[in-house]
Amino acid sequence: MITGGSPEQTAEAGKPIKLTASAADDGIPARGRGGRGGFSIKWIQYRGPGHVSFDPETTPGAGKIADSTTTATFSGPGMYWIEAVASDGLLDAAHIIKVTVK
Repeated sequence: MITGGSPEQTAEAGKPIKLTASAADDGIPARGRGGRGGFSIKWIQYRGPGHVSFDPETTPGAGKIADSTTTATFSGPGMYWIEAVASDGLLDAAHIIKVTVK
């Protein structure tokens, strides 16, 4: 479950901004018993007119908590929707951040 993250942002094309998200894992499935890759947060571009690059794209969880900070750079102006997707290999939860790029 996503427990927090960046609010709506304004950015400038070509200039990186910092985005954050936090998530908690319920421990199901247990690691080594059907878990498919562990608990992590992955950053993805959900919508937008240009390309978005993330550094890093994925942050692994530490135990049952994952705190992720990424730098996002937008190729051009427009409205973008970015998702921080927390996954434990069985279930996913997302936090959506709207970014207006000038």
